[in-house]
Amino acid sequence: MNDFERDRYTDQECVNAFRELFPQGFAGADVIAEIAPGGWSRSPLVAIFHPSLEQVFQEAVDSHQNIQSLSRRRGKPHEPPPALEQVRERFHETPVDPLREVAELVGRCVWDIFSDNHDVLGPDDRVLDIGSFRGAGGFIADELNRQIGQTRYDYMDFYMGTAWITCRADVTVVYEMIFKRLRGRQLDWVYHFPRLNLIDLQ
Repeated sequence: MNDFERDRYTDQECVNAFRELFPQGFAGADVIAEIAPGGWSRSPLVAIFHPSLEQVFQEAVDSHQNIQSLSRRRGKPHEPPPALEQVRERFHETPVDPLREVAELVGRCVWDIFSDNHDVLGPDDRVLDIGSFRGAGGFIADELNRQIGQTRYDYMDFYMGTAWITCRADVTVVYEMIFKRLRGRQLDWVYHFPRLNLIDLQ
């Protein structure tokens, strides 16, 4: 039996499982109490959606350096990095939106756990399979759209999970909250080194 032949939850069973894991939704009061007991606006996790000027500047410099390293390989001329004042001109603070921000952060952490070739197994060893990469992003978007009662998200909002935001804050507490809920539903997590199932070398 290969990875594609293992018994899996049906689509509806996956939806039901997520409703049991998050009975009040991704941004329910129970979730916020666990990951930000002092209130979302005072949580260090807020920096993910509201980075400081210094953080935005550093990200701009890092991005510039990555682009320049590719440009040098193609023989393109070197360009100077962005200056702090240039970034400051474009920088503006935005109001905190707890329900939206918590829901999106939890959705991205859910992608990290359920996607990227990892497995979440039920008590009967069936896989709670919401898809990998794009498929998982789509499932999470659909689930969150159901929770908020409108079509706001698509797979791209959760694709690649927390890959682009973990430099802004430590999201360990969010993972702990999700794993605690998995244990409470007798669900097990099996880590797999990220890989692409394209060919069989046997």
